[in-house]
Amino acid sequence: MKKVMMMAVAAFMLIALSQSCKKKMKDEDIAKAATEALTKAGMTSTTVAVKDGVATLTGSCKDDKCKAECEAAVKAVAGVKEVKNECTVAALASLTTTKEDPKMRNAVSAILKDIPGVTLKGFSDKGVILEGTVTSAVNMKLKQALGAAKIVLDAVASKLTVK
Repeated sequence: MKKVMMMAVAAFMLIALSQSCKKKMKDEDIAKAATEALTKAGMTSTTVAVKDGVATLTGSCKDDKCKAECEAAVKAVAGVKEVKNECTVAALASLTTTKEDPKMRNAVSAILKDIPGVTLKGFSDKGVILEGTVTSAVNMKLKQALGAAKIVLDAVASKLTVK
């Protein structure tokens, strides 16, 4: 009986030791791979943050299909345990902004008051044009705020530098 008990304890310790030696992927590496997957899929207006293997998507998508494709691309990345898709679907009305709207200017100004170093340069038929330098965390916060307000960022015309 003692032999059986000793063998069971040894087997348990061996399993526990082998599990603890497995290499875990770092969240930063997962986020980098997820960002590359999104870029490869052409999803450049979406950002991803990873904490404990849980990927959170933010930004804006042109439609529900785009949103689902972003989620699928990130789910396929090694090390991703779960995906929280907080992307917003762009409203058609904000995509047709061809002239400056005082309400939109006020909304953008309210968002930018909490984001130092970014200025509103104007509007185009594709959305709002911004300029400045931000960190990746601030860039994510900016995209979330714009998405929540149903304001599209004209990524081509904007001159945002992400450090």
